[in-house]
Amino acid sequence: METWKMFWVTISLAASFGFIRAQRIVCREASVGDVVFLVDTSINPQHARSVRNFLYILVNSFNVSRETIRVGLAQYSDAPHSEFLLSTYHHKGDVLRHIQRIQFKSGGNKLGLALQFILDHHFQEGAGSRASQGVPQIAVVISSGQAEDHVPELAEAFRRAGILLYAVGIGNAVQAELREIASSPKEKFISFVPSFSGLASLAQKLRLELCDILAKAAQPIGPVSPACREVALADIVFLVDSSTSIGPQNFQKVKNFLYSIVLGLDISSDQVQVGLAQYNDNIYPAFQLNQYTLKSVVLEHIQNLPYRTGGTNTGSALEFIQTNFLTETGGSRAKDRVPQIVILVTDGESNDEVQDAADQLKEDGVIVYVVGVNVQDVQELQKIASEPFEKFLFNTENFNILQEFSGSLLQTLCSAVEGKIKEFTKAYADVVFLVDTSRETSWTSFQWMQNFITRVVSMLEVGRDKYQIGLAQYGDQGHTEFLFNTYKTQKEMMTHVRERFVLRGGSRRTGKALQYLHRTFLQEAAGSRLLQGIPQYAVVITSGKSEDEIWDAAQTLRKKGVKVVSVGVQHFDRGELEGIGSPALVYDVQGEDGLTQVTQDVSVVIQGTGQPEFRTEATKEAAVACPTAIPTDLVFLIEDFSRARQSNFQQVVNFLKTTVSSLRIHSDAVRIALVFYSEEPRLEFALDTFQSSAKILEHLDKLTYQGRRGRTKTGAALDFLRNEVFIQEKGGRSNQGVQQIAVVITEGFSQDSVSRPASHLRRAGVTIYAVGTQHASESKDLEKMVTYPPWKHAISLESFLQLFIVGSELKSQLCPEIMDRTAFIPGKVYTPQKGCVHIEKADIYFLIDGSGSINPEDFLEMKVFMNEVIKMFQIGPDRVRFGVIQYSDKIKSKFILSQYASVAELKAAIDDIQQGGGGTATGEALNNMTQVFADTARINVARYLIVITDGKSSDPVAEAAEGLRGDGVIIYAIGVRDADTTELQEIAKDKVFFVYEFDSLKAIQQEVVQDICSSERCSMDLSVGIDISTPAKQVHQKLQELLPELMQQLTLLSNISCGTPGQINLRFRYLLPGSNGQLIFDSGFEKYSDEIIQKFLAHQAAKNSHMDVDFLQSLGDNVIHLSSAKVKVLLVFTDGLDDDLDRLKTVSQLLRSRGFSGLLIVAMEGVYKLEELQELEFGRGFAYRQPLSITLQSLPSILLKQLDTIVERTCCNTYAKCFGEDGYRGDNGFPGRKGEKGFAGLPGHPGKEGEYGERGPRGLPGPRGEEGCLGVRGPKGARGFSGQQGNPGEEGADGLDGEQGNRGVPGSPGEKGNRGNWGLTGPPGQPGERGEPGLRGDPGDSGTDSYIRGPKGEKGRHGHQGLSGSDGPQGETGNVGPQGSRGRRGLPGLKGVRGESGEWGYPGEIGYPGSQGRSGKGMRKGPRGRQGLPGTFGQKGLLGAQGNPGPPGPNGSKGKAGARGMKGELGDAGRKGPQGHQGPRGQPGLLGPDGYGRPGRKGAKGQPGFPGYPGKQGEDGDPGHQGEKGAKGIRGKRGNAGFPGLTGTPGDQGLPGKMGIKGPKGLVDMTPCEIVGFIRENCPCSKGVYKCPVFPTEVVFALDMSNDVSQLDFERMRDILSSLLTKLEISESNCPTGARVAIVSYNVKTDYLVRFSDYKGKTVLLQAVRKIPLERSSGHRNLGAAMRFVARHVFKRVRTGLLVRKVAVFFQAGRAYDTAAVSTALLELSAADVIPAVITFSEEHNLPDALLMDGTRRFHLFMWETEHQQDVEHMVHCTLCYDKCQPALECRPGGSGPQAVDVDLVFVVDGSQDVDTDIYRGALHLVDTVLDDLEVAAQPSASLRGARVALVTHTTPGFRPGVGRNPVLEGFHLTSYGHRTQMQRQVREAASRLLQGLPALGHALEWTLEKVLLVAPLPRRARVLFTIVASETSSWDREKLRTLSQEAKCKGITLFVLALGPGVGAHELEELSLVASTPSEQHLLRLEGISEPELAYARGFTRAFLHLLKSGTNQYPPPELIEECRGPNRGDTLLQVVGPVKRP
Repeated sequence: METWKMFWVTISLAASFGFIRAQRIVCREASVGDVVFLVDTSINPQHARSVRNFLYILVNSFNVSRETIRVGLAQYSDAPHSEFLLSTYHHKGDVLRHIQRIQFKSGGNKLGLALQFILDHHFQEGAGSRASQGVPQIAVVISSGQAEDHVPELAEAFRRAGILLYAVGIGNAVQAELREIASSPKEKFISFVPSFSGLASLAQKLRLELCDILAKAAQPIGPVSPACREVALADIVFLVDSSTSIGPQNFQKVKNFLYSIVLGLDISSDQVQVGLAQYNDNIYPAFQLNQYTLKSVVLEHIQNLPYRTGGTNTGSALEFIQTNFLTETGGSRAKDRVPQIVILVTDGESNDEVQDAADQLKEDGVIVYVVGVNVQDVQELQKIASEPFEKFLFNTENFNILQEFSGSLLQTLCSAVEGKIKEFTKAYADVVFLVDTSRETSWTSFQWMQNFITRVVSMLEVGRDKYQIGLAQYGDQGHTEFLFNTYKTQKEMMTHVRERFVLRGGSRRTGKALQYLHRTFLQEAAGSRLLQGIPQYAVVITSGKSEDEIWDAAQTLRKKGVKVVSVGVQHFDRGELEGIGSPALVYDVQGEDGLTQVTQDVSVVIQGTGQPEFRTEATKEAAVACPTAIPTDLVFLIEDFSRARQSNFQQVVNFLKTTVSSLRIHSDAVRIALVFYSEEPRLEFALDTFQSSAKILEHLDKLTYQGRRGRTKTGAALDFLRNEVFIQEKGGRSNQGVQQIAVVITEGFSQDSVSRPASHLRRAGVTIYAVGTQHASESKDLEKMVTYPPWKHAISLESFLQLFIVGSELKSQLCPEIMDRTAFIPGKVYTPQKGCVHIEKADIYFLIDGSGSINPEDFLEMKVFMNEVIKMFQIGPDRVRFGVIQYSDKIKSKFILSQYASVAELKAAIDDIQQGGGGTATGEALNNMTQVFADTARINVARYLIVITDGKSSDPVAEAAEGLRGDGVIIYAIGVRDADTTELQEIAKDKVFFVYEFDSLKAIQQEVVQDICSSERCSMDLSVGIDISTPAKQVHQKLQELLPELMQQLTLLSNISCGTPGQINLRFRYLLPGSNGQLIFDSGFEKYSDEIIQKFLAHQAAKNSHMDVDFLQSLGDNVIHLSSAKVKVLLVFTDGLDDDLDRLKTVSQLLRSRGFSGLLIVAMEGVYKLEELQELEFGRGFAYRQPLSITLQSLPSILLKQLDTIVERTCCNTYAKCFGEDGYRGDNGFPGRKGEKGFAGLPGHPGKEGEYGERGPRGLPGPRGEEGCLGVRGPKGARGFSGQQGNPGEEGADGLDGEQGNRGVPGSPGEKGNRGNWGLTGPPGQPGERGEPGLRGDPGDSGTDSYIRGPKGEKGRHGHQGLSGSDGPQGETGNVGPQGSRGRRGLPGLKGVRGESGEWGYPGEIGYPGSQGRSGKGMRKGPRGRQGLPGTFGQKGLLGAQGNPGPPGPNGSKGKAGARGMKGELGDAGRKGPQGHQGPRGQPGLLGPDGYGRPGRKGAKGQPGFPGYPGKQGEDGDPGHQGEKGAKGIRGKRGNAGFPGLTGTPGDQGLPGKMGIKGPKGLVDMTPCEIVGFIRENCPCSKGVYKCPVFPTEVVFALDMSNDVSQLDFERMRDILSSLLTKLEISESNCPTGARVAIVSYNVKTDYLVRFSDYKGKTVLLQAVRKIPLERSSGHRNLGAAMRFVARHVFKRVRTGLLVRKVAVFFQAGRAYDTAAVSTALLELSAADVIPAVITFSEEHNLPDALLMDGTRRFHLFMWETEHQQDVEHMVHCTLCYDKCQPALECRPGGSGPQAVDVDLVFVVDGSQDVDTDIYRGALHLVDTVLDDLEVAAQPSASLRGARVALVTHTTPGFRPGVGRNPVLEGFHLTSYGHRTQMQRQVREAASRLLQGLPALGHALEWTLEKVLLVAPLPRRARVLFTIVASETSSWDREKLRTLSQEAKCKGITLFVLALGPGVGAHELEELSLVASTPSEQHLLRLEGISEPELAYARGFTRAFLHLLKSGTNQYPPPELIEECRGPNRGDTLLQVVGPVKRP
């Protein structure tokens, strides 16, 4: 026993020795140091041990001795207390023993006092400090709560003393305080743990860091003073007293002093600048700040400074320095935020006043140092010097010791500069509080708001250049308390909030208040620094739901760059808070503790440190918002900002980080480069420098601000991008076809030209975006740089806080998800028609400038432009003709109109034009054009002249241009670069175009041609939009009746006064904007079509819309960009305005300015404020007073007149047109007779297999279901800490109930309301009989005007109520219609995956339970919060035996009340209970004695007096004659109020509302396997548990009962089946666990033996299996039919879910005879996502190659000839219970990803006129997904392997055989693309092009076969025409379809046909079965629609078909077709046999 004891002692000593040795290793480098611990002892005693252990671990790592490390310890609460000094202990053991017995004293938290204490008592030489010897001084402060006094001043004192301060925060410690006191860098000197239990782990980490700090602090410092290294940037002016009292010798000592200081500074123009002046009675400037930039020159001038004599006028000298030195002309860089310093050296009192001059300097932010020599009046020096005086005031006894002060002054000087620079660079902000003080805000809530504001303000550093605070409150109106620039100190703000901030009441209108805040506070006049890029915060505090809309107002603030913080108190609405606040900035106050927490959180957010760090320490990785970005070379070119705009630098860096985080950075995806520039560009990193986002973000974190150097040269920087950045050597990929984008961010003007360098860069293929603020926009630099159009690529920001707008633009350019967001929306996307086909005749001349100012490459661009324009017209001798005239100072070259009559000839002639050179005489050239047109143009043919020039003409142009216009010539002027816009307008009036460079000409060619097209004849585009906010069936029915009739009536608009009849070209377009601005429906501009209108109304019925700014703006934007008509009119039907009228009027004016001729608004039924709608309209002419409404029967006639007026004004310049009176409405016509009976139809084709029958009637309730799944019992939670008992509160005395108060006086009546709006004219009554026309009467005399106001008439009585009309006859009851067939039940949607939980946090201490708040009245329940993280699991307890629950016993009777006990002792005060309901007002108390005090403040306004009683109602007077309308009367007095009425009884409860629309599909954050992995890792119940199956599984077993199956074989099958079932966990309920089993038997037919729902237990299932007999049959084996039966019928009713598996196991006892049927079944099983497995007992199974060569590895084949080969375990693990998330090693993983197939695959998609848009887009969506399943050939034109894909759509508009048009539109060729993404982009673009031609499938296939498939080089073995048909082909195309399909099949082409949608009938389907290759079951697929399940089925079928194709199972052409292909009429050349692949 003793031996073992000695062994453990030895081990213990060895471990101790090792531990001690380890400690010494930790701190072996820190040989010397003084460390003082300051511990907060105001903690719970139970935590004292944790603190002692923490100190013990740290001290134990030190080598404590007198010579090495000394340790001191102090504690603090209300007062500090010293435990031991640095000099007390010199042995570690003594220190450790003292720590173990330390007793903590509870109390307050005076941290500031404690810091001062250790500074005065511990860090002193007498207490053992060795600071004078250079020994490192370290203080470690441990805090657990908020300080009760101020600490910043003490922290500064520690820094001045050179003490490193380490801050440790625990629990409730305030992070902002820790940051204030800790040394820099903050992240190194601050540690935080959420509870005391975390101190132990922190100590291990902290001892390493502490010793590291000691080691670095102990390193010797070089010869350069550390202070001098920090003065990197400053303007310093020395002001030297040169009065008589100094004397020459002392003056030399002053110069030596100045010399020493300057010697320690780094003098240069970019760092420290020095100025010097002498003064006595006068001022003598020596040199200015910017005069000398070399230190040697400055020192020389100091040495040569002459001594002068005189008096001492210090005040005048200080004023002179401010006005002459500290100015921009004097070299001051104050505007660039460079610290300004004045150092005054004087020896006596001033003869003048110094206070004002010194105060002015300090108010301007100047730091003033004063060095006094033997000055007696120290108070005067204090007036001049900055504070604190111990830092900025030096007073010596004589000049001899002045030199000794140079070092200390230099030290403090550098410290001050550092502080000033930090102050400039610190991220301050403007913060405005918007407080809800409406009448529903309680006094308690208001006090909480006041406390919240004062606490937040107290935590901020307030000042002019620091945090600025504003305050506003609101009810129904906003009210400003103080602006940003009202107060400059915290004290002033606090006083205002506490004393002058009062409740104002009113209704709550938060939206209006947010608008008020935007108008009032975000202005420069209010002190906002928004334009400087200073962050703007709006803290909105609300106590309830707003009565108005808040979303738009909050969104406006956010778009401005304001971060909106929303704080809810009282009865706040959580949803509204989230609508107001920016994401993650929404808080709510729950009790006093909640107020403290929210205060701290908000202050931390405002101070720019994000969310409080102690909430989580998890690393935050930015989510990749665009993981599939288009490969791009993206370069950011950023201007170096001036120091005044230094905050913009951080905004740009944040923008770069956000952008990088949102993109996939990779060498094959997006590459990023960064360039900064001012005068010279510098490459920060190139395109090939970094290959991941993480590396770029790491580099961006290291970026530091570098001020602007020299002048800004953006042009040179653009050249640098072209020559040095976008090049292959630096990672550029232009040679690979990768798009290249440059983003230029600038804040001002460029000092060099940007136009030409930008043009060169654009010509190199780079798209340029330019971002700037107002200054950059004013210079037009942005427009000159960017790619055309400038409205898209030039982004002008109000401030750099709005850089997120640029991010959105980039994402729309780079992210296919965003670009293609509207690719599959229903409705037609209209693309503008290219060219000008309807202009039949025109004579057009180009007049081009060929002067010498245009360089040759620009002249070439001009020729390219002309060639492109010519292509867009129909050229011919009798059609459109072109000529070109070149001019400079004279006509240089020309060819006339009749010279060239074809596009090719014109192109050759233009290419031969040579530039002439010379000056620019545009006026003379225009004069010559008059004669040219006269000699060459045709009569009565439109004439056009297009002038292109790059400069101002040397002669006048106006007169010559007017002459041309007088001859009927329409002139267009295109100006480039330096062209004069005024001159261009003189030439062409409003037909002017301008671009900054010639390379942009190609971008405007479409606009020029469109304008020419629209000017040829009067055309009108009428666009229609409908706004229905609350759709109703009646409204929809009304529109269905009205809109077609109305539009058809408008087509009668045909004649105008200035044209021939029928000349107006009227087109209609119907648009439905979505909430995001994208169009949900767009018909395109078409002639009248009832079908289009019905489609439009169908989409409208399913969508709510709102008549707001976005709705109107979206309509205008989409119309104006695509309309080429001369007259553009927007017609809007609305049910009322949903936005501010002024904002809508602004949009209306914008539409008018953008070229709209008219905006007409028609009111729906129930709209009352029609005058508001009229205010938005324009273009209506003289009939604008009549409101438009659908209730007007004459609405079609009125609208027709309005449109006629608009057309006359726009096309004919006719502003007045007379219309006749409307005729009488005709009588209704007689009903037509019934039509004759039609001919009998042809007999139909046999129908398809019938659908499943309807669900039967509901049966009787069944027996009670089985008990549900038992949940896994959760682990026992860890026991929480006991809470600390609170202090007992004082017992208050009960108050007396007051007496009931008197009833209040009724309120005064409200003012008389405004007069109501005029109602609509009612519908006319039944027309009466037409009377005889009477004689025309004599005209009456005109009445005389009366100016005498008549007496006001008495109010008349109400008329008697009319009699009710009799009820009409009751209609007959209609016959009951036949009941429609019930549709197939759709598959349920996928269940959303559970989000990923965050990391586990520290277990929190159990807090005190808060008081329960009152339940809100009438408030809806808020959304459920996010589930918290699970706590740590305790040890699992033993599972006790569960007893059977006994029956509940009867309720016992209530016992008698016990005797009342004695009164107990006074208990502890309980927690505050929930607030009760407000009691009734008490009776007034007795009057007290008179008091004698100071006069009180003015009292509140008293209650209104009791009004008089109303008089009796007078008798009814006789109605007088209706008088003429008199003048408006004087406003009457307010009437007396009546008594308030009785409270009404509450109404009946309303009907339940309609079910809301289905929400959007949830986003999937994790894959299913990631979820499974997460559960397995984090749930103990899942660890080490294996279940079979792992996931819910539906298993079908098919037993072979063919005629050749023996009894022995059958019993073997049954035994294998039993063995497999034994291994499975059979589901016993409907819970999604385990396996459900079905069993069938098969031979020729297939029969059910066991269904899924028959057995729910393994035992009964096994018993049933054992009883299955062998059914003798004469039928042979038909495995394929059995497989198809299982796929179609057995798996019809299965469980659903992401992880549910479907497995079908087929037993095969002999040879298969139906291989073709098996291949077909394989397609259906794959489409249904069923995994097939075959167990065969013979090698001669004869299964098809498609199964054996399964590349997807979904098919499982088991050949078990003998029982010895039966490996049931393997089959169970790898087939039935396969774990796809964690597959076993012996199982081959299932194939996933694209499959490699050598195939030429051409998709031929039907987009003809009868195809619905949704069907067309669904077809293309299927193509998109099929591409995901293919391994595309990377080099399609060179490689022999891989899939090649092409896409064509048909039929093009106007196609007919023989018209010379192509029937198809080619999307891309087989060799066009080698990347799947490029193909998918083209597919999505094709989705917007529905061709709408006549269907011609046969001609489309013929063109595709000849032009695409057969001409491709290196053809693949398999060639497929994949045809998607959605309509019946035309009759004239059918024969072509038959012959062409036969010809294609003879050539070995595979024809696969997908019939999609209802447009393919039974007859057409029969025809298509002949078109498809054989067998048709494998090559023809029919889908009814495009739902998700149907498209998924088609995708699975297609994927399996491609695999079948790869296996070579089928032969093309099939053998039965070969003979036919070799027939006498065909020839042998057509036959190309693609045979099956031979099995190896």
